Amino acid sequence: MDKKLKIVIVVLSFFSLGTIIFAFTVLHSKGALRNELENTKRQFQKEREELVKKVSDLIEEKKDLQSKLDEVNRQLDEFSLKNSELEKKYEAVIKERDGLLEKIKSITTTVPYNETVALSIPTAAPEEAYWATVLKKKADLEIKLNQLKNEVNNLKIQLKELGNVKSSLELEIKNIIQEKQDVERRLSYNEKLLDSISIELVREKEDKRKLEELFKILKRGYRIAIHKINNLNEDKLDLERKFQQIQKDNMELVRKIKEMDMVLGKKILETEELKEKYLSVRSSTPQSVELPPIIIRSAEPKEPVISNKELFKGRVLAVNREHNFIVIDLGEEQGVKIGDLFSIYRENEKIAEVEVIQIRKNVCACDIRQQNVPIAVGDLVK
Repeated sequence: MDKKLKIVIVVLSFFSLGTIIFAFTVLHSKGALRNELENTKRQFQKEREELVKKVSDLIEEKKDLQSKLDEVNRQLDEFSLKNSELEKKYEAVIKERDGLLEKIKSITTTVPYNETVALSIPTAAPEEAYWATVLKKKADLEIKLNQLKNEVNNLKIQLKELGNVKSSLELEIKNIIQEKQDVERRLSYNEKLLDSISIELVREKEDKRKLEELFKILKRGYRIAIHKINNLNEDKLDLERKFQQIQKDNMELVRKIKEMDMVLGKKILETEELKEKYLSVRSSTPQSVELPPIIIRSAEPKEPVISNKELFKGRVLAVNREHNFIVIDLGEEQGVKIGDLFSIYRENEKIAEVEVIQIRKNVCACDIRQQNVPIAVGDLVK
């Protein structure tokens, strides 16, 4: 019983230890997963905020670039108008210069040389003033023409620069649009990832709930096991106390048996003396029987054996009420065996029943199994 109890305690201890280790592992992995999930959520939230901020910055930058592009287009339109006006003015000046040159040529060709010479004398001063005015206008027109050419060239250069700026702005806008699309794709990916993480979080919560239920079941089983172990320990303590009590009772029985053996030895000696006296009275040839000390051993319980020795009759030689046995004058020579049952009679009335526990040649010791009245020396034994 003690060995089985130890095995049960060891098995329950290993089971409890495994349960505790499993619960600790589950709680640790759950905490690590929760921390990782929180860190991932914070990281994604931060990255999402950065991307949103970047998208808003890109949108603002796009608006600024679009406004700049609109301003450049407006300036280009203004420069185009100015250029067209300058070209019109240039064409008008060219036409005016060509008209003046035609007039000069027509004047020089229509007036003959002699007449011009003749007329040049009286009209020299007005003609010189006229030509001076024409040349001055021509010079002014050429200056204006050069200025217009320079302005046209400058406008062309500015127009080219504006075209380059426009191309660079369009390229930047294209890049911004591309970046915006990339940011939107990343935002969409992050949102999908966040949705998947949310689903995993829900699944993890469900697993956590199941694990908590399993842990509760294991904890309940552990408590039941501890309760059973405590009950087994109490049973063990009770058994140990009973075993100690049995050992004490056994030691007390051994002590009583030793005392009984000593008393029985004395009684046997007295019985032998009485037997010799009794035999000396019954026969003329007395016999002296020397019995060795009777040692009483605790015999295992046997099935009652009904004695058929009723042909032999004896008498009670001694009674030991303290140790509950008697000595009778029947032994091995009369065919008595250990375990035989005899009845005790007084005045033809059965008063007790005894069982043989130790046997010698002509006497035996019997344990009193049942008695109605106390047995006395001299009672009949059958």
